[in-house]
Order: sequence, then structure tokens, then C-alpha cells
Amino acid sequence: MIELQGAVGLAKLRKLPTVVAAKRENKVALWQVNAELPEVNLRVVPKSSYETADTLVFLVKNNATTCRYCEALLQVGLATMILPEAFTWHFAGKWH
Repeated sequence: MIELQGAVGLAKLRKLPTVVAAKRENKVALWQVNAELPEVNLRVVPKSSYETADTLVFLVKNNATTCRYCEALLQVGLATMILPEAFTWHFAGKWH
């Protein structure tokens, strides 16, 4: 790593608490919009952990509901990562 890369990295690390706080606020706002939908449940976060809130993770009851939500989100320009397909590349136990 050269000095310039190190300086940029240190500057970004100083911003990290502010960025994470903003993402957590966005997550709360997004969840408030989605919380009233009967087929949607927010992922449970274990007590000893915390989220950086880079992604709003929620669960739905079945594949038909998943497809309906995915299509609706894509129509308004929101990207999705549908599980269980993403499990194969998000879960370290599957990496070689």
C-alpha cells in the first residue's frame, strides 16, 4: 500500500461511524414503510450482534410472494438479492 492509499483509507475510516449511522436511519425509515405489509417479516438480529444496515433484509412466506415483491421493487429502481440463491455466494461455509 502506498502512502496515498493509506491516507485515503484513514480518511474513509473516520467517516465510517457517520455512514453507518445514516444507513441505520434509512433502514428504520424503510422498515416503517414495509412493516405494515402482512407477508413481510424483518430478519431477527441476534442480541450479541449489530447491523451496519447496508441492506434491508426481510423474509416472505412463499415463492409467489417473493416474485411479486421482487418485481415491484425492480419497477421502482430498487435492486434485490433473493435468497436462497444468494446463500451460495454470501455464506463463507460455501467458499473454496
